Amino acid sequence: MKKIIFGSVLCLLITGCSGSGGDNKSALDQTPEKTRGAEPSCLYGFMQGPLAPENLLSEKITATYFGKKFDENKLVPLMNVSGSETVKFAEKTNVRFYKTNYYSNNSCAYTKSLPLAPSDIRQIFEKAGNNVLGLYLPINYSNFVTLESESAIQVRIDSDRLTLTHEFMHHLFSTVASQSGLSDDKLKAELNENLKLYQDATSTASVSDTQIYAEASKNLISLNNSLQELMRRFSLEEMTIESILGKKYDQSQFLLVAESQRENGAHYIVSSAKKAREPMQTLLDETKKVVLILKASAEPGALKSTQLLNENIDVYNKLLSELQTLESTASNYIYLRGLVSAADRNSIHSQFGPSVKHKNGHCSHSDQIDDIIGQINF
Repeated sequence: MKKIIFGSVLCLLITGCSGSGGDNKSALDQTPEKTRGAEPSCLYGFMQGPLAPENLLSEKITATYFGKKFDENKLVPLMNVSGSETVKFAEKTNVRFYKTNYYSNNSCAYTKSLPLAPSDIRQIFEKAGNNVLGLYLPINYSNFVTLESESAIQVRIDSDRLTLTHEFMHHLFSTVASQSGLSDDKLKAELNENLKLYQDATSTASVSDTQIYAEASKNLISLNNSLQELMRRFSLEEMTIESILGKKYDQSQFLLVAESQRENGAHYIVSSAKKAREPMQTLLDETKKVVLILKASAEPGALKSTQLLNENIDVYNKLLSELQTLESTASNYIYLRGLVSAADRNSIHSQFGPSVKHKNGHCSHSDQIDDIIGQINF
């Protein structure tokens, strides 16, 4: 029996995380003022930096990694502005920023001036754990009152500008993706339904039971479609955001961000790649197996199902190829920066090699589908 288990990578918050570890204080007035230092939250002040444009620019939808699309003209104006201006400009796009009470001992209260997150959505952040720096929740997510009319971004009080920008990019991608009419909740429900139907139908079937697989292949096709889109919206989106911001940082376009956060982003790309690869590879293998079974089937619809399954295979191969490219780029950055030993370099992006651990916080975005993926077994 094979089982897909997402590694414990973090997604929601980061988008380039900061903050190292974390003690949880129950009240904001307990947050100590820190002397400026090397921590990402201490390197720059929240008000430090130029102003953002007063008005939004005309829409410019851009396609990027994994076929994901976002309005680039809502990101470009934020490349060199202060944290407060990042929030002010981003909130013109129907998203609201909030702070939480989490912070690390050696960090600073960078986002102290933000309003405290309402209790209904704050509980999600709290469940994610002390190491999460940020969390994006789309409009109407799980019927929370706070999300009835706008999306929300929660960040730790000791987050930094990269975290604010990372989470805002989740909002930009979500805004375009929502135009398909398929919400994250709907995709999760479809995946769960088709997974159960496929498992129930094939759990005791042998490779000679072509009739069973011919019928169950319909659920496998839908399961593949749902998983591929969820990966694009979660783990692959994490890789996309960190790759875009990392490149802009390297080109001196993304400013007022700690260098350690750029390094942390590279590590996050590698860990997100591992998390995304495991379920996609497992379902790719299962799909290839079913294609071979259906080749020997004379059942009505078997040929059509085979064609659709082969299309699923092509998509998996493209996603995994691009994943490998971004992962290799990030692992090479890690090695060239001296952030990992030469002995470990070749295993950084190996499918079975050790994942590189990074000290800073993470994004909880992709963690939202871990429970679902953990149920996939054949």
